[in-house]
Amino acid sequence: MTDAAPPPDAGGDAAPAQESFMDRLWPMLRMLCFYYAITSGMNLFMPQKQQQRPRDSVSDPQVAATTSNAKTRPLQLLENNFHLGDLFNLRVYVNSQEQFTFAPDEDTAAVEKEQEQLRWYQDALTYDATPNPEREDGVWIQEMNVSVDEHLLSNGSVYAHVFLTKEGYSPNPTDSSYDNINSIYRTLELTVFRPPPKIVKKRNLLESQVEEEEEQKEVETVEDGQVDGEGTYISMWKPAFYVNVVLDHSQYSVRQPPPPFVSTEMDVDQEAGLYKPVLFMNEFWMLEEQLIPVNDTLTALPLQISFYTLPMYKYALYTQMEQNFKNQEATGTSSKRDTDNMKSMFIETNPYLLAVTMVVSLLHSLFDFLAFKNDVSFWKNQKSLVGLSLRTIVLNTFFQLVIFLYLMDNDTSWLILVQSGIALLIDIWKIKKAVVFSRDADNKLVVSGVESYEDSPTAEHDRVAVAHLSYVLYPLIIGQAAYTLTYGVHKGWYSWVVSSLTSFVYAFGFIMMTPQLYINYKLKSVAHLPWRAMVYKSLNTFIDDLFAFVIKMPWMHRLSCFRDDLIFFIYLYQRWKYPVDVKRTNEFGQGPIEEDEGAAANAIEGAPKAGHVESEVVASEDVAAAVNETEDIPPPPSTPPSTEYMMSKRGKEPALDDDADIDISRLSAVDRDAIMARVTPDDSTPPDAFALAQNEIRREMIDRGIQPKGFYNDDAARLQEEFNREHAAEKDSRVQQKVQFAAKSYLRETVHRRRLEREKEVREEVEEIAKNPQLEVWLGLAKADETPKHADLRVSSIGARALCKTLAFTHSLRSLNLSRNALDDATGKWLALLLKRNTSLRRLELESNCLGPLAVKDLSEALSSNESLEYLNLESNPLTDDEKDFSGVAALGNMLTKNKTLRTLNLWRTRLGSEGGKQLALYIARNSSLVCLDVGNNRIATSDAVSLDVQLKKNRVLFEEQQLQQLKYREAQWRAADKERERQDNLAKRQEDEEWMEKRKLEREQDRTFLEEERKRLLKVEEDRLRQVAARKAAEFAAKAEMEKKKKKKKAGGKKKKK
Repeated sequence: MTDAAPPPDAGGDAAPAQESFMDRLWPMLRMLCFYYAITSGMNLFMPQKQQQRPRDSVSDPQVAATTSNAKTRPLQLLENNFHLGDLFNLRVYVNSQEQFTFAPDEDTAAVEKEQEQLRWYQDALTYDATPNPEREDGVWIQEMNVSVDEHLLSNGSVYAHVFLTKEGYSPNPTDSSYDNINSIYRTLELTVFRPPPKIVKKRNLLESQVEEEEEQKEVETVEDGQVDGEGTYISMWKPAFYVNVVLDHSQYSVRQPPPPFVSTEMDVDQEAGLYKPVLFMNEFWMLEEQLIPVNDTLTALPLQISFYTLPMYKYALYTQMEQNFKNQEATGTSSKRDTDNMKSMFIETNPYLLAVTMVVSLLHSLFDFLAFKNDVSFWKNQKSLVGLSLRTIVLNTFFQLVIFLYLMDNDTSWLILVQSGIALLIDIWKIKKAVVFSRDADNKLVVSGVESYEDSPTAEHDRVAVAHLSYVLYPLIIGQAAYTLTYGVHKGWYSWVVSSLTSFVYAFGFIMMTPQLYINYKLKSVAHLPWRAMVYKSLNTFIDDLFAFVIKMPWMHRLSCFRDDLIFFIYLYQRWKYPVDVKRTNEFGQGPIEEDEGAAANAIEGAPKAGHVESEVVASEDVAAAVNETEDIPPPPSTPPSTEYMMSKRGKEPALDDDADIDISRLSAVDRDAIMARVTPDDSTPPDAFALAQNEIRREMIDRGIQPKGFYNDDAARLQEEFNREHAAEKDSRVQQKVQFAAKSYLRETVHRRRLEREKEVREEVEEIAKNPQLEVWLGLAKADETPKHADLRVSSIGARALCKTLAFTHSLRSLNLSRNALDDATGKWLALLLKRNTSLRRLELESNCLGPLAVKDLSEALSSNESLEYLNLESNPLTDDEKDFSGVAALGNMLTKNKTLRTLNLWRTRLGSEGGKQLALYIARNSSLVCLDVGNNRIATSDAVSLDVQLKKNRVLFEEQQLQQLKYREAQWRAADKERERQDNLAKRQEDEEWMEKRKLEREQDRTFLEEERKRLLKVEEDRLRQVAARKAAEFAAKAEMEKKKKKKKAGGKKKKK
């Protein structure tokens, strides 16, 4: 029998019906943690007074031990008068007297009445753990019926009087065998008064039929006169209670007094140094729903009394929990209904399932908190609604409002209401973030989405999804409402509206997420979703699924748990199909999440305000490489520094407020010049001291620690000198303020301009993808990292930009052909991004495009650090702009001195000219990896061509040697691997042989042990048999001798008679 489980119910009463999961389970389990935190503080600051109960001519051990008239020693020990194994008798009387009085022996009628009131007498009970040896749990049970008389019907009280006396003693104080220390008496009232339960009347709104709610069926047994009117109470009968005597073998003294919950119920004989065990009238498991209303329709009331001994720790658990429940109801954190629900859960639930439920419930609460926290954090930091469904947010808020009203209409626990209310407030706050309220020219209220939402393709996708959704949504709402109106019963029209909408939400609530699914499908991305909050909510959904199998609940609520899983699995499929690289800023401007937020350098000096995120301000072309490592998209050429350079590694804008300073030394020279051009010269003048009055001059001088002389001209001249000195000293500060103001203004304009540029890029790419189905397919394959190894595509510059962004993180592509696409210099930035990020591309063909010097410089910079590309084709591209700009060729040659993997470079008909050939010959001399270079049809000098050919021959020889060395190295590795594999096989075989031998040895030892034990057993059996034979013979011999003795005695007796 577990600690929290009640004793078995012999009556076999059916367990009370379980309520729904959310109405019953979560409030109870959360209530435990919530209440113990409150009561601990209350007990600390407001200790309760112990309730004192009258004693029967004995005193409290703590009080008596400190009394000056006590005849005992100060350290006298108090022992239990009932010892383990003592016998005692149990008597239970039932009557209407609050205190039981025994009838005099001479009053025969009173004695007979007293015997009628004795409803249970059990003798020879033992003071131990199992007083009833006939039952495994040691419980004695007595069932009886108590007749209903006029006293009960007139709201009279009935009491149970329990006497526990040691064997041989009487509970009657007038009896000679009475001894107070050997008799224990307790009283329990069997009737209580409760207000009548509320009758919730429901009716069919079309037929006006009235019926009572199923939960209030017991009210049908109550008379009408007893339930009418405010403040009316009815008499209720307790059908069962438990009598427990506490097993306590402790010794108490002044220094070691009994616990407070024991001392208030303990009777002590201080002179004898004895105390009585606690007799506990246990009503802990009596639930309100088990109480029986008393009325004239009943002739008898059932009563079941159970008796068993109770260990001290269980008694402490009962008393403490009962006191906690009472305190909890007093503080308003719980109700009697909640307490009964918890007790019934302990009664009906398997202990293992209950433990799992408590752990999972705590996890459910934790996930709720984390979901709320991450949802708020996501929307708080969200700068744009691109990719998010505004209509889904509005629908979700409406559905949450419906659920909240439904819970209020059904008197749900306030803990559930608080949770639902918080979720509703968060959804309303989301709408405030996503919706703009304004007035038009006619002063009418206009509701629209924010600018980032209205200008994005998301708005159109959202409108289309909701328009198609309405074809399903509205008929379902109307059909559900009409069905419940026709066949259901409701408290009123408001209740019908709320319950109909709630039933729709439970059954078809998943429809509200379909617009977001459609937007994800059209955008081919899920990077814009709050995945952390969704994951925590989904974990709670799986927890609800677990309990949907084991907890009784409405089918509608059970189905609502599983349909949420369907939506989440669709989201998981979309996340798998449209993967997101969390290490880079996505196409919606959301940056990566760094584990260490303080790792990023802080360009804003000074103490930032609370809530400001430390950001790294980088705005120069010199740090473009570092920025590209953080951001995916470099700024377009010939534009001022963009938001890409104004963003930290977390993808957030710097806190450009008045209390933070910008470190312009971290900016590029171009940025610094642009900022300084905005700074106006310092043409301020110091204050004129001669324009001040005598008193003002005196006050200014005293404030500066200068002693005035009293002469106006002298004091004004001295003060003017001080003004001039202060003005000169503050010149740097004034200039710095102007610089900071100009820097903040410049950076704000740059951030805003780049944001508009990025939004424009997104729109252009979406339009281009819609025009080019082949590009759409390839982007989908690239996002899934499932592209073929070779790609030959025809795209525009915008399409190439979108393609390069996606392919930068693809590992399945080996060869890319973008020839004959008229790609310009702007595309070079994105091709450079591709070469910097991608680590699997081996071949890149850019033949017959319009790539000029700028594009070549970008490609060369990227190839300087690239370690995978082996083939580059730039045939028929104006690399020198008709031999006017050779900076691209110089950058290309400089790249060749750093790159170690490029083997083939095609520069046929790229208008290199003699100058370009000369630069290539100069740089190629420091290259050792390039083995094939095509510079035909470029009008380079013969000497330069010869130099190129000589160096390429050297590179080819070196390349062949490297290949041969690599082949030998691989062969050596293979041989080493074969030897290692052979060694491992031999070792494994040796270990297997050793294990087999050890196993055989162990088996032989076991066989020997078994044989030895069997031999000993047989010897013992034989010895026992011989011993039994010897004993039997000895017994036969003794019997024979006894018989001979009797015969001799008989014979001797016969001889005496003859004489």
